[in-house]
Amino acid sequence: MAYPVSTSIHLTFDKNYIIPIADQVSRIAKNGFEYLDFNFLDWFYDPRSPMVGNEWEKWVASAGDAAAKHGARFNQAHAPCPIFTCAHDKELLWELDRRSIIGCHMLGIPWMVYHAIPDPKQYGSNQDVFTFNREFFAPLQELSHKYGVGIAIENVWPVNEHLPYCRTEALIDFVDSFKDPLVGICWDTGHGNLTCNSNNYKGANRPELLKYADQYKNITMIGKRLKCLHIDDNAGMDDDHIPPLFGFINWRDVIRALDDIEYEHSFTFESHTSFEHLRDIGFTGETLDLNIRLLHRIGVDLVGLSRFK
Repeated sequence: MAYPVSTSIHLTFDKNYIIPIADQVSRIAKNGFEYLDFNFLDWFYDPRSPMVGNEWEKWVASAGDAAAKHGARFNQAHAPCPIFTCAHDKELLWELDRRSIIGCHMLGIPWMVYHAIPDPKQYGSNQDVFTFNREFFAPLQELSHKYGVGIAIENVWPVNEHLPYCRTEALIDFVDSFKDPLVGICWDTGHGNLTCNSNNYKGANRPELLKYADQYKNITMIGKRLKCLHIDDNAGMDDDHIPPLFGFINWRDVIRALDDIEYEHSFTFESHTSFEHLRDIGFTGETLDLNIRLLHRIGVDLVGLSRFK
């Protein structure tokens, strides 16, 4: 089975909002990628960002135009999430998510990834995590139907003891509670690996999570609920977001699981760390292009593993 190989790395070339997003998208497309992930999350950290300005829709459209010019298109997205943005302002977070849903509609993106809110107390609520998140996502669910953009809740890493959705069973229970075909799951392979190895993760001692070491088991448990992937690797110690094959994940198991559930969506990289390091030390020329092409080649070869099932 073939999956479109996609990437979100076009958001890591310039953090000063100098290089037009159209130029960044074009560079990705010229180096092999026909599909792109619009990580809206990265564009809400800074008030200088075009995504928080009054002409954000024009800016989003320019990214889509650049992709189309090179025969590429956006097919997945990542919403702003509370772990990093709007940590104490639920209404602002909702507005940023609203903009992202409309942006997905503009670009023809069918699914956008979300993180659940880890701790309701951040927003002055004493509700349990499940109830608070069901209420938070209710208006987003309505908006997703209006614009035809699915919600994919991501498995998170075990960084916050209040959030149960690093556990696959809890994530499935939460998603199933919506009883909605436009609410599904995103599996982040790196987060799954951290949960698998959470007795090592930043010194944590939680051996009860070691049963998640089997990514094949967890992906097949999710089954048809799986609508998105975040493909990245690590050594089980930190959320490194490095390319596959540079960490310890068993990629044959991942591909075998995707084949067995007949996964039919995008194989999307969230392997941006190496590109950020290249940018930060000034390697923005041929070395960066070679790394883009290498990532694409790794994706093509990993997807090709299904031939040897």
